[in-house]
Amino acid sequence: MKNFFSQKKNVLILIIIGVAFFVLSGIINSSISSKEEEKAVDLSIRIEVPSDPELEESRKIIWGKITRSSRLNPNRTYYDTIFFEDEIAFAQCKSTDHKTYDCTQNIPDGLVEFVNKTKNTFGEEYYRNGKRDQSYKEYYSDGQLRRESLYFLGTMKTNKEYFSDGIVSKQEDFQDALWIPENKNRETGSGKVYFRDGRLMYEWHLTNQSQGGYTKSYDYNGRLVVVSYFDQNGDLIEDFFKSK
Repeated sequence: MKNFFSQKKNVLILIIIGVAFFVLSGIINSSISSKEEEKAVDLSIRIEVPSDPELEESRKIIWGKITRSSRLNPNRTYYDTIFFEDEIAFAQCKSTDHKTYDCTQNIPDGLVEFVNKTKNTFGEEYYRNGKRDQSYKEYYSDGQLRRESLYFLGTMKTNKEYFSDGIVSKQEDFQDALWIPENKNRETGSGKVYFRDGRLMYEWHLTNQSQGGYTKSYDYNGRLVVVSYFDQNGDLIEDFFKSK
């Protein structure tokens, strides 16, 4: 009988030890898991997503094909110009050979194909920051080159125009043109205008480097008929009329 109670006591002790070990293991595991979760949370807070230049570039607006159509305004001082993206109008501007202005929307950088309905010509040009830039080429309806120019951010640097048979009608160079704010219509830089057969009709030279300049007119036979001289400010010094 004594042995029976002794064995029963031993079994009870083993059961108590087992339960205690199980409870203690659970507490330890719970503590470890909690610490690991805390570490994971801390790590997630410190993670920073690096910037991706390519991704940022892909978020920029991607334009379709840009074209423009121009028609001379009734007052004949500028062209009414409409810009299209994939044949859908998105901007209206005023334009001349020298500038594009008063636009209702920004013009995207890059190539623009155009049609001039008044001149019945077509061509291509480039824009940067809403202004003509780089090369400009304009063609007659039959594909013959009518005009080729170079621009830098809206400023015409050189210009060359042709008659319909390819003979040069005008040449202009504005790279060192004297700026005359009070008279925008006066010829500055250097240039020449030709008769239909290519003979010189008119020329001018008024630049910063020359410290003054002149304009000269010729008759159809090539004889000089009028000469005007200007000072370094572009003011007229005197006119000479040549007798025939």
